[in-house]
Amino acid sequence: MPAMKQDKTVSFTKQDILNCFAKFTWFWAADFFVETTFGNFHWKDPDYDGDNSFTLVNQDCGQFCKSMNVEFGRSKGFHEVERYCGPDINIIAGNRLRPE
Repeated sequence: MPAMKQDKTVSFTKQDILNCFAKFTWFWAADFFVETTFGNFHWKDPDYDGDNSFTLVNQDCGQFCKSMNVEFGRSKGFHEVERYCGPDINIIAGNRLRPE
């Protein structure tokens, strides 16, 4: 499946991210690669002892895989971010994140 069309210049709020649908790929332990229309994120799932950070990354899924030093990830499908991650994610996105 091709990558999601993204606008890497647009800013967004936390609620924008929570409301969007994203493609989730699990990279074992707490690490997920999350593709959204706002950009790609690295989510550290607290269910696997992650810190619930949701960090904007400038990588595609293949590059992320190499940076994690694993050969592949496991697709977890498309989900609304808030329903899959919960409302308490800590988004780290520099100047692209607008206050609510």
